[in-house]
Amino acid sequence: QKHYYLNAFICGISVFSYFAMFSGMGWETVEGCRQYFYIRHLEWALTCSLILFSLGILAEQDVATIFASMGFSVGMIYSGYLAAIGLVPLAKWLWFFFGLVLFVMVVYIILREFRQTLLDKENPDKQQLFDKAALLTIVTWSLYPLVWILGPGIGAVGVSVEAILYCFLDVTSKAVFSFVVVNVSPYESAEPAYTVEKEYV
Repeated sequence: QKHYYLNAFICGISVFSYFAMFSGMGWETVEGCRQYFYIRHLEWALTCSLILFSLGILAEQDVATIFASMGFSVGMIYSGYLAAIGLVPLAKWLWFFFGLVLFVMVVYIILREFRQTLLDKENPDKQQLFDKAALLTIVTWSLYPLVWILGPGIGAVGVSVEAILYCFLDVTSKAVFSFVVVNVSPYESAEPAYTVEKEYV
């Protein structure tokens, strides 16, 4: 049931964010008189942390490691925002590079810490589910920097195209992720049910 709550929040926060953008809220003008929706970073800071929390629970990881991954995620997103609003090209790309380094740390924790913890549990069904959710997360999150490069980075695509690409990635990394992870319920290993034996005299 905890996975239902977490993923409901993940999708709900995204919906609120897109409604705000649709209403013309949460944006500012950055270099080149380009409209940039900073509200995305507020949404990503929350939803990405919840996604990692969901993966950590699925892997039965300790709380400290889960929170460490969430901290790296928030730093990664904050670096992306600073890169987007940067006026000095060197500082702009340094912030972007720093965000990539933090992203690598997040991927490392998912693949090394979370996955190894789950392997030690020897639960093949849950392992298969985790691998699907982790692969979906890593692949989709890897595409966000590419959109940033094409958009605020070098300005190769317009604001509308940027918004469409981000929307596609958000739906995949959050809505599809949620549909995958909520299937955890049949695999959550509980203690074997005790059977009542009747004795006949």
